[in-house]
Amino acid sequence: MLLKPSVEKDLRKLPSTVVRHFFAAIEQLADAPCIPPDKKLTGAERTWRHRIGDYRVI
Repeated sequence: MLLKPSVEKDLRKLPSTVVRHFFAAIEQLADAPCIPPDKKLTGAERTWRHRIGDYRVI
């Protein structure tokens, strides 16, 4: 998986439990891409958000 440098920088600022949940959610999406995460964003055709604790992955 390739992450933008800005994402890597942001992940370093988060608690380790949140980072672990982030990577677990990404792996889960890779295994089952047909199952959409939490909610589809309005106004964006193929963009979803996935909630991880107090954070959202878009």
